[in-house]
Amino acid sequence: MTSKNTAEVIETSLKRTALGLSLLTLSFGMSLLAYFSDGEVVDNIKIAQKVISFFVIVIVLPAFYNMMKIRMGNKAQCNDIDNYIAETFRYAGVFAFSITFVALIALEIINRNIGQELPTIVYLQSAKFITIGSFTSYFYLKLHRDKFDEAEDDFSDEDA
Repeated sequence: MTSKNTAEVIETSLKRTALGLSLLTLSFGMSLLAYFSDGEVVDNIKIAQKVISFFVIVIVLPAFYNMMKIRMGNKAQCNDIDNYIAETFRYAGVFAFSITFVALIALEIINRNIGQELPTIVYLQSAKFITIGSFTSYFYLKLHRDKFDEAEDDFSDEDA
């Protein structure tokens, strides 16, 4: 961490956190699948979820450690992070909340029309899956779309 400045450490930590959240999305999706499955499939899903959980810890723990090290060392005012990655992270949170709210309303309407009452756990797993999935999707799509737009801008100056 000595060769990296504080902003780079924060950006790397946020990217690692988003990657960990992507893996959690996969795990929550598998939980939903397990509810509608039976037998050996459920056992395999549980094993896969344990493996995913291990990778989430391996990916996120160093990022968490670095962020705590910065905060405890007072190297930066982490509350005033004003960089592009942090801004994208905040927008992704707002987007995820909006999508989850609409999706839960849609699930309730679908549930009423089906006539079969779904257990609460299905709603909770759906909410986690939709929230974290929409968050990470927005984060990565926005990040990569903007990088692609910047790359196009670099070539437009050569034509003039």
